[in-house]
Amino acid sequence: MKSMAIVMLLIGLTACATMVPEPTPAQLEIAQNRWPTATLAELTEGRRIFVNQCSGCHNLPPPSELTPAEWPATIQEMGAEYAKISAADIELITKYVVSARETPEPKTD
Repeated sequence: MKSMAIVMLLIGLTACATMVPEPTPAQLEIAQNRWPTATLAELTEGRRIFVNQCSGCHNLPPPSELTPAEWPATIQEMGAEYAKISAADIELITKYVVSARETPEPKTD
């Protein structure tokens, strides 16, 4: 029974993570418009922290859930007050989520 619960938890985390895209060069370009020194490694780390920390308490929201203007305050409130995430990690999450939200969806034919 315990192993089944672990499997279900892992499936749930995987499903949440798929709603949160991996950073791309296009996303990095968007991020660098706001944060000129942003790197792909920072965005990747921000995504990792976002997935690991935020999904521990609730369903992981996709970046499209809030506007770029709403995300920073939400991340600050949730990260600092509830999850006790460091200021440096809050900054990485913010860079990732805001730039993911601002990155246009790739066109498919």
